[in-house]
Amino acid sequence: MIDLEASSVTPHSTPIEVAVAIWPGPSHPIEVWSSLIRPTQEWVLLGDWDDGSADLHGIAQAELQKGVPVETAAPCLNTLAAPSAFSDAASLDSHWIDKLFAAAGISRRFEILPFDLALAELEAAQWYRQRRFVERNAPRHRAADDATRLLRALARAINVDVHVIRHDLAAPLPASR
Repeated sequence: MIDLEASSVTPHSTPIEVAVAIWPGPSHPIEVWSSLIRPTQEWVLLGDWDDGSADLHGIAQAELQKGVPVETAAPCLNTLAAPSAFSDAASLDSHWIDKLFAAAGISRRFEILPFDLALAELEAAQWYRQRRFVERNAPRHRAADDATRLLRALARAINVDVHVIRHDLAAPLPASR
């Protein structure tokens, strides 16, 4: 699962936070890697910042200087998300991921798929369980929370209670990924 937050929702918006949540299966915890993204100089000069978006996600522009550079984020995302990741806003998240990878100067090695495809194999009762979970747990509009929420909904669909482990995206990645 992948989720991003952005400076706005205009064509000139830029990614400001990213998270990848991975759940290998019922006997494993959900692991989430996330970080703020430090804006490139070009993004600072040409990007778009919307105060309404900032009110929604609660991230101040000044906080972004604590984020990881795109040159650090992109390779980590390739490692964690390959070969594919689901998103509940696949078109928007793809747009922002493409901007991040272009700024880093490397190729993306994963595709972003609509979250609905992850639900295709669920039986009706399972689908309704995950839907109820999503509706009762409103998004916080923070990347790690939103990505985790969707995987927890899938776990709920199959009646599994999962533990969540959070990591900083800049931390060393597991050797098995």
